Amino acid sequence: MIDPITHFNYLMHEREIEERRRMFEEQARETDPTAIGVMVLDAMPYDDWPGVKKAKAEGYHLTDSFAFGWGEDFTGEILIFSKKH
Repeated sequence: MIDPITHFNYLMHEREIEERRRMFEEQARETDPTAIGVMVLDAMPYDDWPGVKKAKAEGYHLTDSFAFGWGEDFTGEILIFSKKH
């Protein structure tokens, strides 16, 4: 479950988070055209996040991750998935 402070931070910074997710996805696609980026909040187990479930169901596997937050607070991660093996 996502705590209220993390959810509030996400809502306040949603545009920045999406820009960061797209940036990491675009960087990954430079070497892997199948790469996609998925954002996960608050250290939630990856397999419980809907975007991760969808990616795995479509045959993607996790290749990289980038943590983000504000100040000393960990807010989430941007996960990079690939269909390459």
